[in-house]
Amino acid sequence: MACELNIDDLNAAERKKFDGYEIYKETKLANALFAKELSERLKDTNITVNVADPGRTKTELSRKMDDEVFFLSRWILGFVSFCMGERKVVKAVRPILYALCDQEMEGKTGDFINRERKEQPWNETVLDVAKRQRLWATSEAWTRLPTQMALLRNELGEPLDTASSPSSGAKSGKSWWRLLW
Repeated sequence: MACELNIDDLNAAERKKFDGYEIYKETKLANALFAKELSERLKDTNITVNVADPGRTKTELSRKMDDEVFFLSRWILGFVSFCMGERKVVKAVRPILYALCDQEMEGKTGDFINRERKEQPWNETVLDVAKRQRLWATSEAWTRLPTQMALLRNELGEPLDTASSPSSGAKSGKSWWRLLW
C-alpha cells in the first residue's frame, strides 16, 4: 500500500487515468510530509505539530456522494468500511484530542499518533528531508507566501528582515501567524 508523491504533478494533471484511491493516499502522504517539515521548522519554539489518525470513521460522507457515482460503490464502500473497523465519530476523535490535550503529549512535536493513541514511527518517505523540503518549497511557490509576507510586513511598517520565517517569530515570542489574519 506504499505510495509515492509526484511533487511535479501534485494536481494529477498529467496522469492518464484518475485513481481516487491513489490520490487519497498521496494527499495523506503530503499531509504527513508537510506536518513533519513544519514540526522541524518550529521545533525550538513553543508550538507543537503532530499528526493524529482517527482511523476509518463512520460519517454521512458516503451517503452524500454525487448521484453520478454508481450506487453499488456506496454499498461496497459501506461493507469495506465495516470490515475495516469503522468507528463512530465519538470514538474516532479520541486520538485527535489526545494529541491536542493529553499531558503525555506535552512538549512532543513531530509525532504520528495512530487510532489507538499510540505513537507510530514515520515511514522512510516522511523521514526524507529533501522530499519534505521540496514539498515545502512547492507550497511556498503555489501560495506565494514569501511575497505575501513581505507585502504584509511592508504594510505594517516592519523591516523586511525581521520575522523572515515562522520559526524566527515564534522563537522571539511573537505570534507571526497573527500577521496572516
